[in-house]
Amino acid sequence: MKQQKFVRLLMLAAIFAVSLGCAEVLRAQGALPKIAFRDRHLANGMRVLSAVDHSSPTVAIQVWYHVGSKDDPAGRSGFAHLFEHIMFKATKNMKSEMMDRLTEDVGGFNNAFTNPDVTVYYEVVPSNYLETLLWAEADRLSGLTVRKSTGKVTWRRRMACWNI
Repeated sequence: MKQQKFVRLLMLAAIFAVSLGCAEVLRAQGALPKIAFRDRHLANGMRVLSAVDHSSPTVAIQVWYHVGSKDDPAGRSGFAHLFEHIMFKATKNMKSEMMDRLTEDVGGFNNAFTNPDVTVYYEVVPSNYLETLLWAEADRLSGLTVRKSTGKVTWRRRMACWNI
């Protein structure tokens, strides 16, 4: 009987010790460092958030458009996602697939995603390419070239489906 009480007490003490350790781990994981950032609004209405981090010689750029699949025409899904892909095609100043060349050829990467609320484009490149990628994003925003041949078969199918 004494031995059973001792084992139970020992198990209870072990559980208590483990729970204290878990609580400490969770507390440590929850303590995220504050990130100093700058928040600006440009004259054209664009919001720019920036943060400096010298721990890596790279720069990450994200451009968020507040349009997503919820904005697709009724009964015609996929329009926002289609434009996500078209935005990687030609612009007034860049030939098709140039965004890939500007990122991948210098050791970086890019991608995009669409969800119901937003479409997001992002690139990570060596920091000395920041100006080049900001120019490319601005060109993509202001000079996108949309042609029926832009998306090849997919584009033609979508256009036929929407009777455009």
